[in-house]
Amino acid sequence: MLTCAKCGSSVPLPADPRALSTACGRCGSQVDLASLRTLADAPLPAAPIDADALPPGKMLAGYRLERVLGRGGMAVVYKATQMSLSRAVAIKTLPRHLAANPAFVARFSREAGALASLSHPNIITIIDRGSEGDLYYFVMEYVDGTDVQALIAGNRPAPAEAVRIVTQVLSALEYAHRRGVIHRDIKPGNVMIASDGAVKVTDFGIAHLAGGQGTSLGLTMAGAQMGTVNYMAPEQRVDAGRVDARADLYAAGVVLYELLTGQLPLGAFEPASRVNPAVDPRLDAVVTRALKPDPAARFTSAAEMAAALAPLAG
Repeated sequence: MLTCAKCGSSVPLPADPRALSTACGRCGSQVDLASLRTLADAPLPAAPIDADALPPGKMLAGYRLERVLGRGGMAVVYKATQMSLSRAVAIKTLPRHLAANPAFVARFSREAGALASLSHPNIITIIDRGSEGDLYYFVMEYVDGTDVQALIAGNRPAPAEAVRIVTQVLSALEYAHRRGVIHRDIKPGNVMIASDGAVKVTDFGIAHLAGGQGTSLGLTMAGAQMGTVNYMAPEQRVDAGRVDARADLYAAGVVLYELLTGQLPLGAFEPASRVNPAVDPRLDAVVTRALKPDPAARFTSAAEMAAALAPLAG
């Protein structure tokens, strides 16, 4: 769902991914799809900005918090030191004002469980999890680097580097998909790039266990829309609970186009090679297939999409 900026009503997403706006059914205002996020991804609850901040130096189990790395509607992430091994780690915490809601605790715990079930060089590694009173947390490897969102905002990478990044994302997705885990929120902010160039997929907070507990736990209701608007496949806009691996491939296609052009593929978008002459025109076919509205017309797997990119790696 989207939120109308004028009246605050929930506005369903249009199924057509080319739509640049949609109308609020309550007040008739036009809602800009290019600038809004889904309710699942937006800042969720009203709480003072520092209400859940933990002070530097605080000990949490055997970890000493150092500083905030980032914060969002669902979590605050800290850089910390694992005292027993004197190594840097990242600790993700569920804000206390959300911990009172069992649904948020379940979603947070499910992310930790999803990460624990996956062991792949391109997926962030979970180390530990626990709770201290009403504070829920899990510990992950610390990635010394940046994310793709910052990369796009800065000096856009060369096409060969864009292909390298997305190929590693696809490697992570192929591994996860084979184990029944659909990410459902692939976007630049959820892809980290370490200082050595390694790519790490993060944030499995709305991952879906295909044919498994994602539905039985009631965490994804029929007709629910979860994800980030500009990266959501048409079928995910209609019902996130029924998507399969091809929804992640659609999102990977959006990320690829954005890396190549610095733009989102909104509306009747131009081929990447026209926007950026440095792009090999053969990449246009890969992007076009990944972004097909019909899932059946897309790549059948992350491995197939990666194979299509392999000759274009430069």
